[in-house]
Amino acid sequence: MVEPVKSDLRSIGSVEAPRSTAHANGEPDVAFRALLERLKAGAERVAHSSESASDPRSLSTAVGDARASLDAVLSLSERLLEACRAEQCRVDQSAHADRKQGA
Repeated sequence: MVEPVKSDLRSIGSVEAPRSTAHANGEPDVAFRALLERLKAGAERVAHSSESASDPRSLSTAVGDARASLDAVLSLSERLLEACRAEQCRVDQSAHADRKQGA
């Protein structure tokens, strides 16, 4: 018998949006909230399939679900890192241009 994966899913999706994902009016970015909801749903699917894995076929499905979820998170992390680097580059270039104009 396979031991189910125990995880606390209550914290997923309950985190307030970071300031960088909020609009000027203070509302969280809709795309960011949708992404959190999608990640939460994926985590719940993985948790459910791992808890119900009782035979080789359902275990295989659970492993496949976990792999798909992990692939999605890894892809997302790469895109977020790229977006952060691009934003930092934009901020640095803007600051450099501001200093150049002030000189």
